Amino acid sequence: NWNGETNFKWQANDGALMSLTSTVDIGINNVNGATESNDFGISLSEDTAVELVEAAFQSAVFDIDGDSISRIRVTSLPINGDLFFEDRLVVVNERILSSELSSLTLVPIKDHVGTVSFEWRAQDETLYSNISTFTATFLPVNDAPVVNNFEISEDEDFTVTMNLLLFQNNYTDAEGDILEKITLEEIPTNGVLLN
Repeated sequence: NWNGETNFKWQANDGALMSLTSTVDIGINNVNGATESNDFGISLSEDTAVELVEAAFQSAVFDIDGDSISRIRVTSLPINGDLFFEDRLVVVNERILSSELSSLTLVPIKDHVGTVSFEWRAQDETLYSNISTFTATFLPVNDAPVVNNFEISEDEDFTVTMNLLLFQNNYTDAEGDILEKITLEEIPTNGVLLN
């Protein structure tokens, strides 16, 4: 990738005599080499937004001329999440200045475990790099189960019977864990609870 001035000297011979020495000057013009970009990523807990920063993109590129990237172009969008610039969704082929990359946020869909990625290209002042991928890997966390309010109706002076199935039908768990026990937060004000 060298550029600059160089030269060499030469003489001619006609079979009997040598000429004087002459110089050939050569000028090698600088040509901007394309930036090379690399895949990079992060691992974090599910349901966590990823706030991207310029330094992460800059460290994922190599420019033979030593140029920093001036912008990126988003070439594909995530499938299991959304990519935001400030408070709006990013669109394919959107260009984002490197100084504004900290306004880029990747948000996974709720409870997604696995990867969410998008593809991008870096640009120095004139040329785009190859396509690279940013991948966020979301690791599972145990979510609290969700219980629903429910009602039971019975005639007066009768015993209301409740069984495990009644509580299971009003219980959900994102990870599919089974209902192991219930805890009473309050006891009935009109009646007695028997085991």
